[in-house]
Parts: sequence; structure tokens; C-alpha cells
Amino acid sequence: MVYGRPTDASAWTRLSYASGPCAPGGVRAGHAPHHTDKAIVAVGSRAARPVVAKLLATADPYWVARHAHELQVYDRFSTEPPPVRAPLLLWHDERLTVLNHVPGDRFDDRRHLTAEPAAERVQRLLDGRKPAG
Repeated sequence: MVYGRPTDASAWTRLSYASGPCAPGGVRAGHAPHHTDKAIVAVGSRAARPVVAKLLATADPYWVARHAHELQVYDRFSTEPPPVRAPLLLWHDERLTVLNHVPGDRFDDRRHLTAEPAAERVQRLLDGRKPAG
């Protein structure tokens, strides 16, 4: 996990601009715990509440479509809540997504699991306990 400003200065500038005090999303960006050439994820605040801001940093059609799909999933959560606590979509536009910050521990260090997780680990998550291991 990388903390601090992303190495891509232009992407950080876009996020900072998109998340300034007068920005449509109303987010003040803090540190960026995750960034790639495709997206920046920043932890910050909106109306004095902790949020996560995700900026799509590419115009690649594949990632633009993934962003649209992610928005559809968050929208569906509003009518069909998942069985575990999930972020709420607070605001979005074509590049910036603002979610409430959900405190807790990561289920896994990998974004995409390549194998089925241990049943005990899944049960701990569903029970609201910290994942072991």
C-alpha cells in the first residue's frame, strides 16, 4: 500500500482540483492510500465526515465502463443492501466517485482474489469480526 501523493503529478492535480472546497463533490482530499495509472483513491472529508474519493485517471473505454458498472452496483446497494456493511455512494460524476468511509480491516491484500477464501475467514467477515490471518 502506498501512502502520500501519487507519483503522477497531473493525476494528483486533477484529484485535488476535483476535490477542492468549491468542487461539485465537496471533498477535501487527504492522503492517497492507493493509486495506479488508472485511478487514484484518496481518503478525505466532505461536510466534516470521512469519505473516500475515487478518481478515474484514464479515458480507456474498458475502465470507463468498469467505473459505470461500479456506480450501478452502489446504486443497487441503496435498494438491495448487501449482507455486510458497504460504502454508500454520496456523489459522482463521469470521473469522480465519493463514498462514505467505512472503517475496518481489509479482507485481503489483493484486490481480486484468485482462489476461494477460507470458510472461517468469510464467516468472521459476515459476523463482523476482524479477519484472521
